[in-house]
Amino acid sequence: MWWLKAIVSALVIINIGSGNPILNNEELHNIEENKFREVPAIKQKTKLVDAEESYRLPNTSIPLSYDITIRTDIHNAIFDFSGYVKIHAKILEATEEIILHYRQIEIDYIDLFNSTGIVASDLKFEKISKFEFLNITLPRIYNPDEEIILEIAYHGEIRRDGGGFYYGSYTNEEGQNVYYATTQFEVTDARHAMPCYDEPGIRAPMTLTIIHGKKYSVVANMNIDSQENQGGYTVTKFKPTPSIQTYLLAFLISDFDYVSATNNSRISQKIYAKPEAIKNGEGDFAASVVGDVLARLEEVLKFNYPNDKMDHAALNYFNFGAMENFGLITYIDRGLLLNPSLTENQKYISQNSITGLIAHEFAHQWFGNIISPKWWTYTWLNEGFATLFASYIPHLIYPERNIFARGYINNIRTAFANDVNNSWAMNHYTELPNELWSKFGAIGYQKSGCVLRMFMEVMTREVFFNGLNYYLTANNMQAATPAELHVGLQTAYDQANFTTPLNIDQLMSTWENQAGYPLVTVTISGNNLQFSQKNTHQE
Repeated sequence: MWWLKAIVSALVIINIGSGNPILNNEELHNIEENKFREVPAIKQKTKLVDAEESYRLPNTSIPLSYDITIRTDIHNAIFDFSGYVKIHAKILEATEEIILHYRQIEIDYIDLFNSTGIVASDLKFEKISKFEFLNITLPRIYNPDEEIILEIAYHGEIRRDGGGFYYGSYTNEEGQNVYYATTQFEVTDARHAMPCYDEPGIRAPMTLTIIHGKKYSVVANMNIDSQENQGGYTVTKFKPTPSIQTYLLAFLISDFDYVSATNNSRISQKIYAKPEAIKNGEGDFAASVVGDVLARLEEVLKFNYPNDKMDHAALNYFNFGAMENFGLITYIDRGLLLNPSLTENQKYISQNSITGLIAHEFAHQWFGNIISPKWWTYTWLNEGFATLFASYIPHLIYPERNIFARGYINNIRTAFANDVNNSWAMNHYTELPNELWSKFGAIGYQKSGCVLRMFMEVMTREVFFNGLNYYLTANNMQAATPAELHVGLQTAYDQANFTTPLNIDQLMSTWENQAGYPLVTVTISGNNLQFSQKNTHQE
């Protein structure tokens, strides 16, 4: 019966949590690697900002599309850039201002258009630096359902800290320093590359054009639509993205080389890295496995990845393990490349970690990209599933390596260690910028992944995956909350005709909305067993 299985699962979890680690640190490298730095623990009761001092955008307008052009001279080691964005927006509530996000960029001018032409030039605007708001004054009050087009010209500096639109460099075989420029927009850094609605629940199609040096190439979320030469520059325009959130926009301007996927990938996949690494065969293993990872995910979810390409880029300067940008995943180089000169044992370890990291980021294409969280409260909807599939998909590819069980042991130990004392619930609201990073720790990753695995095993894997298919189909290219996940899982459970009823919403909510974990105590009294349960946060 499901309830007995759940009790046994809880007891097994507690038993596993007190065991010894199976994997050494090197073997675990990057398999479940959190993409963000560790942050100090935050008490669950966080003081939120006053309503008058919210970091959230008002609900007065939404973007319908972005058209972005960025010019860079990174090929000449020049670290400033210029940009131009056209935002087609729809008014939701009567307003005489549009509020966007910005960060570390200077606004040159803002013009207002409608469907017939220009309405006003050089609109007045105000920067609210505390909230990173760009308040744009409109020439009149606009009413619900009216549409406007804002054209904004701006310029800024390519950053050197690994966030936003930033640059890195490497030393080539001739001993020369070679620069490249790329992006890392999650959590709140898309606003550095362009003024925008920089929240995870706000989605719109994006058309990107990059003007760059002729000796460099550029890759982005989508395939190239057109290219033309203008003097010493190339103008590369990409096909429009589907409706995605701003933090998924990505591009890489570099002299990198690539190797194509070699194992019957359904779509075009390429591994990008500095030329010497590609020449040395360091991208060959990744090229051999990315097709399998995609195929296994599509087979399990019965829902195809909705892009006709995926590029994987290895960066020597990258603050995190990897980033799941739609159509262009970026990695720290050691997380994607495998040196052919390693010993067989070292290769075995690296193959496991590389496959796990690729699976983690590919899983995000469904959980995080196809469906995004309405707010960072629900980050675990992204990271919990990615953590689950980071060991499950490699297990399907290498069943003899026992990766799924080993990954689970590592995850549950990490979850217990972080959840036993000062932690917060999986659903935990904050909008303070310095606290958003807290969403990307052990609670959002390892605990959430373990909770999802528990439900997967209780419901059976087939029914659980059917529920995920319902969830993805019903919320395709939209923002969601856990309630939508509950509906999908409940639909699959009910259709499976189990004899025992199960209220998915009620049961999952108890895990999602409480910090800590249940501690089950068994007391033996003669021939009787007495079970008791309490939250580890209870006195």
